Amino acid sequence: SDNVAMGGAGGLVKIGSWGVINGALAQSQMEGKPGTQYSWGYQYNNSWFNLGTQHTLRTVDFGNLALVGSRGDNANTSYSLSRRSAQYTASVSLNEYGSVGLAYIDIAGGSGDRTRLWNLSWSKNLWGNSSLYISASRDQEQGDWSGAISLVIPFGEQSSASISFERDQQGNNNQRLYVSRA
Repeated sequence: SDNVAMGGAGGLVKIGSWGVINGALAQSQMEGKPGTQYSWGYQYNNSWFNLGTQHTLRTVDFGNLALVGSRGDNANTSYSLSRRSAQYTASVSLNEYGSVGLAYIDIAGGSGDRTRLWNLSWSKNLWGNSSLYISASRDQEQGDWSGAISLVIPFGEQSSASISFERDQQGNNNQRLYVSRA
């Protein structure tokens, strides 16, 4: 698109057995307005637990291809990317009992709105390469809970099926059956 230009650079640094630090800087020029995005994070993994965090800060005029044509359109609406996001994750292997994960996500939107979510999950490999996944999420702003249970069954190396049961924050239940072939 002629309305946006973007460039950036980033890198990873392994700090011995203590994990990996990452960082990136991106600059954009959209509809004549310059913007900047800063990202940084940390990840640590070993055989029985993982820790991680990832952060992003953006100036108000930072833009990318997703926003082309969406700022100040005919409906007098304007869209922007989140101004700030932070993610914190941890998981622990329970050996033959699967693994448990916890995540906290905090996003400040471009229009001043905020989303804070907690997620707790459990997963376990069953027979073959099939797996069971259970999760519960809490929206701190709304005070609502949602959850899902999913069973994934592969058929050979290129096909799989999954069945899931979900309950959203409004209490609506959904059931889904997916079949895919690569």
